[in-house]
Formats: sequence, structure tokens, C-alpha cells
Amino acid sequence: MPLSFFACATTDRVLLGPEEGHVLASLKHAKDNIETFKGVGQLKISAGKGVQTARVAWIGSRPCNLRLETLGVWGRPSLLFLLKDDIFYVHDINNNRYFKGKNSVRNLRRFLAVPVGPQDLYSILSGSPPIVPFYEAKIEVLPDKSQSCLFLYKRWNRIAEKICFGDDLKTVKEVELFDTRGESKYVVKFSQFRDVNGSLIPYRIRVLHEDEIDMLLDVSRFYIQVPIPKEAFTLGLPDDQAVDLED
Repeated sequence: MPLSFFACATTDRVLLGPEEGHVLASLKHAKDNIETFKGVGQLKISAGKGVQTARVAWIGSRPCNLRLETLGVWGRPSLLFLLKDDIFYVHDINNNRYFKGKNSVRNLRRFLAVPVGPQDLYSILSGSPPIVPFYEAKIEVLPDKSQSCLFLYKRWNRIAEKICFGDDLKTVKEVELFDTRGESKYVVKFSQFRDVNGSLIPYRIRVLHEDEIDMLLDVSRFYIQVPIPKEAFTLGLPDDQAVDLED
């Protein structure tokens, strides 16, 4: 049965059976129900023997506008990340430095360590699993019968994503994304779910990468359907003051 699904970018028409279609429609409905959001939490990034922690706050609005701040003493922002349209901005407030570049995995990884794409980061911080463009979807039970997972494939049966559920086939517990060679890019684990205005939101999000990188976000407060002014996604700084990340 061919259907179309949309994340932050349009997916092509896909092939899937009735059960897969129902599950994907449920995921899409849950994602679409969150038009705006904001959260506060504690972020911990472990890379090898190094560990960094920071209190963070973020806001987002559809389709893919995102503002993320690390907070210093007295809750003042020290570092600001902004995703707006096709542009990625970084403002190092403490050192008064400003960076600008394409909204790409490469640029985000320079600051976040994990190779998370902008659309995926938006989904994760909204409490939703990222759903990549795909051609075919299949629900399969893992060999140990511990979980049912939705496998998303590109053409020629190339795996793109694995989404594993709780017992209800609604609560997403784990997502694994793959590169074009079928190798794992990173794993996202969702836990400690709470009801927020009718949406089930994970209050613990963990992103794991094989290069011994572990990004853990413990959410302390989260809100959806909140008013967000348009100027929240602008920095108000002239472009000629920015360091070009593409150079």
C-alpha cells in the first residue's frame, strides 16, 4: 500500500502493509501534535575519558526551527545554537564569537560531537523519534522476542532505520539510524515517559555513538503548544561578524 509520510523533509512514496501503515500513521500523528515546545534539562556528554555537563534550555516550532542554549551562572546563556531554515548559527556569548554555516550534519557535529542531522535533532528534542526518508517498511520481532521493531529500508533493501517499541507498539523505546553502507550512525534511547498535555514525552534521552560518545539529556521541565515569538529564532547580529563554517 503506497502512502506518503513527512518529517521535516518530504519522504518519497513508500511501500508498506496495513500494520506498518497504522504504526507510522500513529507516529506521524504524535509528531504533528507537537507544533511548538520548550524544555529545560541537564546535558552530559561523555567522549572517551572526557566529560562535559551543562544545564540547557531549548525551544522549537514546526517545521524545523530550533534554539538551544547552554546556561551558565544564574541561568544566563553562555552558548547558543540556532537552526533556522537551511542555516546553522552558533553564538559563543562568553567569548563574543559568532559562527554561521549550512544546516548540516558536519557543522552540527563540530559542536555536538554526535553525527545528528538538524531534522533528527529537532525530532529528538521534541520528544519524538526521527523518521528518515525510506522506501519500504517492515515490522519484525527481534530474534530474542524481546521487542517488536519497525525497520525502514531504502531501495535495494538497504536498511535506513530501526525503531523499537514497548509492548503497545506506540511507545518508542529505541531508534537506530544507519548510513548508506548499512553501518550504525547512532542510537537514541527514550525512557522515563510522562504525559504532557496528552502527548507521551520521554524525560530521559540518550544518544550513543560507536566512538565512545554518550550524550545524556535528563529533562526537568517540558511544555508543548507554547507561544513562541518569531524573533526567538534570530540572533540580531550582522552576518559580516560571523565566522563562516564553510571556509
